[in-house]
Amino acid sequence: MNERETAQHPDEAERRLLPLDLGALALVALTLFLAPLMAGGFVSPNSTEILSTSETIGLPLVLILTAMATLLVVAREYKNPVALGTLLGVRESAVLLGIWGAVTLLFSPVRFVCWGSLFTLWAVLMIAGLTARLGRSAQAWSVLLRLMLLTGGVVAFWGIVEYFTKGMPQWRIFATFINPDFLAGYLLLLIPLSLATFVAIPQTPYLVGFGVLIIAQVMALFLTGSRAGIGALGGAVLVWVLLLAWGRILKPNLKPLGAGLLLCLVGGIIGLAPVRNRVESGQGGKSTVNAIQASASAQAHSGEFRKWTWRGTVEMAKSNLLFGTGIGSYELAYPRYTQTAFTAHAHNAYLQWAAEMGGLGVLLLFLPVASLCAFALHILHAHRQASLAGETEAFRAEPFGLFSEPYVLLTGFFASLVATLLHSLIDSDWYAVANAVTLAAVIGLMLSLARYLAPDATKAPAPLPKMGLLLGVPLALILVWQGSSILNYRTALTSGNISLQSQKPQDALADFQSASSALPYDPEAYLKQALILGATEHPQEAEQTLLTATRIAPCGRTFYRLAQFYVKTKQPDKAIAAYEDSRRREPRNVQNLRALGDCYREAHRNDDAKHIYEIVSDLEQGVYGRVRAMPEMIESEFGFAHIGLADIANESKQWEEAAKEYHAAVNVFGEYWSNRTSGYYLTVSPSKRTGWIEKYEYALTQWVATLKQQGAISDEIQKADKLRTDFLTAKAQEPPLSDGGGS
Repeated sequence: MNERETAQHPDEAERRLLPLDLGALALVALTLFLAPLMAGGFVSPNSTEILSTSETIGLPLVLILTAMATLLVVAREYKNPVALGTLLGVRESAVLLGIWGAVTLLFSPVRFVCWGSLFTLWAVLMIAGLTARLGRSAQAWSVLLRLMLLTGGVVAFWGIVEYFTKGMPQWRIFATFINPDFLAGYLLLLIPLSLATFVAIPQTPYLVGFGVLIIAQVMALFLTGSRAGIGALGGAVLVWVLLLAWGRILKPNLKPLGAGLLLCLVGGIIGLAPVRNRVESGQGGKSTVNAIQASASAQAHSGEFRKWTWRGTVEMAKSNLLFGTGIGSYELAYPRYTQTAFTAHAHNAYLQWAAEMGGLGVLLLFLPVASLCAFALHILHAHRQASLAGETEAFRAEPFGLFSEPYVLLTGFFASLVATLLHSLIDSDWYAVANAVTLAAVIGLMLSLARYLAPDATKAPAPLPKMGLLLGVPLALILVWQGSSILNYRTALTSGNISLQSQKPQDALADFQSASSALPYDPEAYLKQALILGATEHPQEAEQTLLTATRIAPCGRTFYRLAQFYVKTKQPDKAIAAYEDSRRREPRNVQNLRALGDCYREAHRNDDAKHIYEIVSDLEQGVYGRVRAMPEMIESEFGFAHIGLADIANESKQWEEAAKEYHAAVNVFGEYWSNRTSGYYLTVSPSKRTGWIEKYEYALTQWVATLKQQGAISDEIQKADKLRTDFLTAKAQEPPLSDGGGS
């Protein structure tokens, strides 16, 4: 049989993987294993200081390994093409999605932050294609699926150990992810697959192993404390069972299905038991009631915060309907539209994607998923019809590798997609790199399985187009280059921060210069350089470096840092201009607003200062103040703004107004003083907490003085004076704050 005939009539021999395929399979498997362990956060790390090893190398490894696997597959397919069936619109929409991501970057107001997300999108699309391609071999498909589930077990056990070592019953685990909700999103992708695998695999040793995985993964999901995650799992399992029943696959698998669901129940019960037992063993019933009330309060606040975040994101999407604000731009583009405090993601993957990628981006994202789900339902419908017509044997699939019930697996993949689609209504799961990589693999493996089970009439095998293969080479090389650049950048940045902590400014400066050379579109290295240059009496070089940062990264943060430099170098007019530039980009950033008000005060422009302070005060009274990102923590900028307003009124001898504002400042900083021993405040730097205490004392003193000036009733003065006296007494008895108490 010649090459053309082989391409048109694929068989098991052609499905066999060649050495290049096996190399690609090893690289893809390594990527799927490392991503959940080392890339459980966003494309850009939250920290700008010393990065962990996983933050440094996680994303670069994903990009480089994916690119290398792609090059191997391109070489293999170019030399020995394999004809496989595909689905209508899947390949085309995936290619267009990658192109559209680049288009949105061109129109982004914060383009510099989009590059990393664009390259990550390309890598994720490649992973989906690689798993779908390599999954033509049942053995390779089985390896990838089992590796994904095993990795999920490792992450789950990691989280379980974390819970028991923390010693706090209210602790929400996050394991290798940046927060519990993203861990829940990851587990939701895997638990339905673990269940389906348990039902579809007959060998006893495997049953034991997958049974343990189910218990661990469900237990870890419960320990994340994600109510939405637990609800999404319930919905996905219900859909799975209904699909099994509709496809007439349920009855032959009732016994293993019941056992699998029982294991889920066991995992859920064990996940709840430690919380219940440890709360109840605290201080009796009162402790339990307090814990429940605290939990209910936190959940209510979380829901309110999400609601207002969604409203702001909808406005963001409506204002950028066509091109969006650019892929991965949410964190820096959203502050223009926010009604509440800072948030790094929209807590809704659909809204965030619409805001970043525009309407066409949403269509291109969901078209391949919808096509794949429709195809899976078509396959199940064909099986159902054959069963109803008594032709079950004709449609009974041969075992797929180790799995004797591939139709059960297909419904498991469907349930996995249902779970992530449900949970993404209240969280931006897919913006965690590990979740995006895992979702891509789920889609690719589901496509491979659907292609295997599809009726012959639906198959139209064809090799990959040569032009597409050739385009894959430069894309892969770009990912290798960018992965290496990001790795060099993060390594140099961390080294520079370590040198700074070791008081070696020249070594740090050299490291930061190397970082900016490795990744010239990221502003952080420039900001660090300016910090050192300003401290070592090189103001002109510091200014030029800061101006470079504002040019390559025109965002609120870079202009804020430029303004701080101008304040330090006694250039008030330039400082005000820079603060105003920052304000235009982040109109509700209270830190910048308060600093702008202070700058106006220093420039003796009290009317302008009063106007800015009043904006901050209005934010406190509105949604921004009522729905705080962390209700346990004070928003100190409100207190500083009240003191600014009070001082202005005091200078004008408006005693009543001054007393009112000093009292408002007392309320803000008094909240900290009353809760200063809370674990939340121990994460705040000692210098900042010391500043809050000083402002509290100042506000108390001035409040008493202005009450006396306005001739307030004696009871009110006595109450204020007693509060001040009690504070001073308590303060004198406390040791000074040490540097070990916060970050």
